[in-house]
Amino acid sequence: MELVKFINKNYSLNITNIKKATRGFYGETWILENNGQKFFAKIDYNPWHKKTYKDSFKVIDNLLTERIDFIPTVIKTASGKSCCNFNKGVLGIFEYIDGEHSENYPLEQLIEHLIKIYEVRPNKTLKRDHITLTNYRNFEKLLTKIKNTKSPDNRVLQALDNNRSLLNHIKDRLYLCYSICKNQPHPLFITNGDAGGNCMIGKKFYIIDWDEAKAAPIERDLWFFMHKSEQVEIINKTFEKLGFRHKLNYNLFSYYCYSSFFRYLNEHLNKYLYASYKEQVVCDVCSYFSSWILEQIAFADKLIIK
Repeated sequence: MELVKFINKNYSLNITNIKKATRGFYGETWILENNGQKFFAKIDYNPWHKKTYKDSFKVIDNLLTERIDFIPTVIKTASGKSCCNFNKGVLGIFEYIDGEHSENYPLEQLIEHLIKIYEVRPNKTLKRDHITLTNYRNFEKLLTKIKNTKSPDNRVLQALDNNRSLLNHIKDRLYLCYSICKNQPHPLFITNGDAGGNCMIGKKFYIIDWDEAKAAPIERDLWFFMHKSEQVEIINKTFEKLGFRHKLNYNLFSYYCYSSFFRYLNEHLNKYLYASYKEQVVCDVCSYFSSWILEQIAFADKLIIK
């Protein structure tokens, strides 16, 4: 297999077996075996995302240098690089974490681990997540691009049209949050971007999948929990217990909720544009408007932005 030959040539490994993995939202994933030892390989071919994936290795290197031991270790190439190019994609190889990819864990346990991440000072070379309207503006560009494609799928356009009032409402709320938050000073921390959904439970607790890692306000990680008061209470109590001083900012919670709505929608639309087989992607676009994020949107709508 071409990938095995490439890895054996460019890494200090001797891969004897390879099989498809089911982990990971972006790209192609594999489980590699090297004389009984397992590794995890991920190749991102997505034109709109692979630079983000490549940049994420700087974050992982930053954390590993600070001896954070609950994230997957990166296996370097023979020349000492954290990732490399393979067939127009970006390839990274990691230690294999044996366990269950789960969201069923005590929230306090996640927050305790995140605090250890937040206490690491972000390297100056790390990508910053600025308060912007980029996700909405990218949505507008993608919509125009889809309309201008040859024979666009009417189901996608219909789903977007049927939810036009919702889209406009979220856009208006996003603009309001942006106008308030853009000029406020916010301390920056290393954030995963979806830590709550990237936990691996095995012999110990791991936070995996750092593809979207950026230096950002803490709320970028924690807005997922804002809609349940008991979860926010756990976060604050864990902060207090560990002496981590940070007051959660509900303006930022709302900003990341509304902005992320368009970010996730954009992922589906990008996949639609690039997919050779579009049926599943069309279904994903249509079902997105009745997905989990609407509960967070409903809560954010109740908040007074000030």
